[in-house]
Amino acid sequence: MPVKSLLNMDSTPTPSIEQHLNTQHGLHAFASMVITNLPFPPLPIMVRIGDGEEGVGSSFDLFNQAVIAMSMAGDHASLSKDDLIANKTATLTTLHTHIASHYSKHLMDNNCKSKKAPSKVWVAEAYRIYCNAFRDYLVKNYAVTSQDLRFMPIESVDADSVVMQHAKSHVKGSFMLALGASEEDIPTLHTYTDVIRYYAVDLATLPCADQ
Repeated sequence: MPVKSLLNMDSTPTPSIEQHLNTQHGLHAFASMVITNLPFPPLPIMVRIGDGEEGVGSSFDLFNQAVIAMSMAGDHASLSKDDLIANKTATLTTLHTHIASHYSKHLMDNNCKSKKAPSKVWVAEAYRIYCNAFRDYLVKNYAVTSQDLRFMPIESVDADSVVMQHAKSHVKGSFMLALGASEEDIPTLHTYTDVIRYYAVDLATLPCADQ
């Protein structure tokens, strides 16, 4: 059969990028792409389950919903595109600065021997920094998000939780995006303390952007 005839068998027009983003699948794919490219680890947030009981949810699920809701709304509250970019850049720059400073203190306290893993106390402070930065990033830029965002204790995340699943998937995705990376390079994260320590040290050792 001629190629032209084969092509004519499917007369369905190819959707544009804009049309794809208006589909449920497209919105979820877009939200996942945004999450993959941000430096935040998944954080345990308080959610209500069943008859109002407290449970542990993932900040990635919340952020996914916020991105989709804002995309569907077509507006970012009263903020202009330039304001959004400025807000996001400021929050991410502050996060990088605080984590890098926190890591520098760890190095100084240990005579710059970076091979020594940061302690649980250090990790707890890094976790606090991440929680504050994520709240600031979400509330300032996504008007659909409630300001009543509560984070659970770091100890509330067990090995089988959705937060750990998201962390391992996020780290794997980041490595797969890196040129020349292989699955053997992906770090093994056994506990949520390992997760926060990995994210914080990784962010702290990134080169600072020119101001």
